[in-house]
Amino acid sequence: MRRIRSLVYIVALIISESVLADPGWLATFGEAEQIASEQKVPLLVHFHASWCGPCRQMDKYVFSSSVVQRALREGLSAVKVDITKRPDLKARFSVASIPRDVVLHPDGTFETLSVGMVPKATYLSLLRDAAARGRVIAMTLMEDSDSDEIGAVVHNFEAVPPLSNASADEEIIGLSGYCPVMLTGKKRWIRGKQTFAERYRGVVYYFSDMSQRDVFLRNPDRYAPRNLGCDPVILLRENRTVTGRIRYGVFFEGNLYLCRSEETLSEFRRHPRRYTRIQHAVRPSELTGQTFR
Repeated sequence: MRRIRSLVYIVALIISESVLADPGWLATFGEAEQIASEQKVPLLVHFHASWCGPCRQMDKYVFSSSVVQRALREGLSAVKVDITKRPDLKARFSVASIPRDVVLHPDGTFETLSVGMVPKATYLSLLRDAAARGRVIAMTLMEDSDSDEIGAVVHNFEAVPPLSNASADEEIIGLSGYCPVMLTGKKRWIRGKQTFAERYRGVVYYFSDMSQRDVFLRNPDRYAPRNLGCDPVILLRENRTVTGRIRYGVFFEGNLYLCRSEETLSEFRRHPRRYTRIQHAVRPSELTGQTFR
């Protein structure tokens, strides 16, 4: 009888722990930090407290989503930290208010991802952006200084409406609004601002500040995607100007090329010089397919 009670207790404990487990999040900061280091992925830290109302709202309306829980495990090492239990981490990451999400990138830099109650759709987008930036940074760290080295830029952007025979007065936003100077020059995903916009060859680019815009204007070809962002493989093979997607972007000899699919990206990586040795005169009115917004 005593043994049966013991087995019942163990089973009950296992069930209770599984119920109390927080899907998507790792158990401890130490575990999350180790996994982030080993896998070269961003460490996402969600700071909260039991007395925090907005924190409880995040638990109820955001973290309960299976889509969010899955995103927390895709390209991220995520952990929740109660500031009342880990004042050392609160101080380390300069946490002034909660809820707050902080991301520690593979290169050792960290940034505040969000502060306060964040809607599910917005939070999901932030997670995907953080994971994508982490992949870019990780690949940059592994790249050789040789200019022939190819490093892929991967980003999870939702599909945008098709663009067929774009007219000159249609505004095409380059690189989904990310600053081309920060991306090409420093391999960093930094959102540009509409205040610091500049049109180049029919495409509008946003910059993080005026100094980055000035850098771009001094040598726009250095920072703008090649061929107005058209897939170089399709351009050469089929003579069609189909815009690529930044999730299939690739750097070669310091220039950014945007492919349309995983297939054309793989082909580009196999024979990069075949698709970069010819310069094409592409005009905005010729763009077809999806924009690279």
